[in-house]
Amino acid sequence: MTMETDKILYAKVFVDNKTHTLNREHWLNMIKKCTSNMYDNEWNQYFPAVKENFNDCDAPILLYYNHSLNKAIRIIQYDPNVYDAKYRYNQYITAWTSKMSIKELEIPELVICLLLTRNNNSDAERLIDNWLNNNDQLLDSKIKSIYNGQK
Repeated sequence: MTMETDKILYAKVFVDNKTHTLNREHWLNMIKKCTSNMYDNEWNQYFPAVKENFNDCDAPILLYYNHSLNKAIRIIQYDPNVYDAKYRYNQYITAWTSKMSIKELEIPELVICLLLTRNNNSDAERLIDNWLNNNDQLLDSKIKSIYNGQK
């Protein structure tokens, strides 16, 4: 899919409460899909506090933690209104793994920062699926392919 056929999803995510809610549900459904084959699929969900400035795109749109896997996922979305047309959509996605603190515990996390488009959504789903299913080699390979595709 080229940029011409790619499309921004949930374009009003930072200006409309309904779109914001639908966007979060989108991520929750994706995570449920990626964990549907797991025996213990109990997730604890942590959403950031509601900001007075609804357009605060530095805050995660979703922060999720799984007790069973002892893993977290943090999704940060770019505001579609700041998209610069001189760049390709795929230049608006990055991912990495790190550690985060929850209740004084160091938890491995996957961080995905993106402009949510159809293509970037597919990439994010593969990253999440690899992360949750402990496919570390595939995860590393996908992160590298995202970076290489931006050149």
